[in-house]
Amino acid sequence: MKTVWVRGLAVLLAAASLSTLGSGCAGEDDAQVIGRNMAPIRDGFVDEQGLFPHVFALVAEVPTVNSEGDPAVSFSLCSGTLIAPNLLLTAQHCVAELEEEFILCLGESFGDMFPTNRMVATNVPAISGSIAQSQVFGVSRVLIPEESREICGYDIALVELSRNVPDTVARPIAPRLDVPPAAQEPYTAVGYGDTGDGEGMEGTRRYRGELSIRCFGPDCPSVLRLTDTEIEGDRGTCSGDSGGPMLDEDGLVLGALSRGAIGCSTSTWAAVYPWADWIRGHAADAADNGGYEPAAWVRPAGGDGCIGDGCDEVGLGGGDLFDCSTAPATATLPIGALALILLLVTARRRTCYNVAP
Repeated sequence: MKTVWVRGLAVLLAAASLSTLGSGCAGEDDAQVIGRNMAPIRDGFVDEQGLFPHVFALVAEVPTVNSEGDPAVSFSLCSGTLIAPNLLLTAQHCVAELEEEFILCLGESFGDMFPTNRMVATNVPAISGSIAQSQVFGVSRVLIPEESREICGYDIALVELSRNVPDTVARPIAPRLDVPPAAQEPYTAVGYGDTGDGEGMEGTRRYRGELSIRCFGPDCPSVLRLTDTEIEGDRGTCSGDSGGPMLDEDGLVLGALSRGAIGCSTSTWAAVYPWADWIRGHAADAADNGGYEPAAWVRPAGGDGCIGDGCDEVGLGGGDLFDCSTAPATATLPIGALALILLLVTARRRTCYNVAP
């Protein structure tokens, strides 16, 4: 896998031994990218007013090797959306290794999942300075589609947090599961990526509106190589950060950012609509685990649809669980006082290109 060295963040987690995370945007003009923190929101606005507290930064430890070939660790930065008090929607490549550098949608697959006890989430507007432990949430389990490990068409994941996010920190927003995305439909992108202009804004939540959907999988031209579960968005990877949400005009989640052209000409999103039963089932389970009543959207529109553990046969499947036994048993990670300090450092970043046809 191709490696480049870029500026990044130094993340200090006292007891968890977290250190640095990579970030940036680079590559050929005609390439497409899928990766961690590879999709900055360019020409967007910093969320200074806290308009999107339901959008979280997701940090995961990534094993790698240093310049001498010795084992080392770096950290990935992605985004995710709080769709229930203890449940984030994100991209699968935010929680798993990528085995391929160039993604041609010819069967390339995900690698190993990241251990859940080496992942944390926070919704602070900017990852800098001191962050209260109450705003940092551990991960108890990760769910992914069980049908395939392929990247294209399956770049979606649910992250269950080790404790519920209080309403005073963030209120969940609902995914739009009953109405499919439509061509020309406007949307807003939100994420924690850098701006792609060298200003080093990684780790700051930004948003951009006045974007529009180009097409939804079944209606997209074959040349785009989209699957039936994907959305072609506006202006490429500069529209949002990996795993971050595509929000409709009502603030409902249409999808999570997967990949796009480095030249900002396209963006591909994992749509939530095709995964409605899968999302509903695991949202019901998360509600049981969190001890709260599931939101109204968890019940299928118009009826007595099955939700929860007994519904793995419905829709696109029940999903696989990873590293549940290694998750923290307590409500919070044993990280003590958390300080995330913005630095200029050299950090390892792995870049995975999807070459446009």
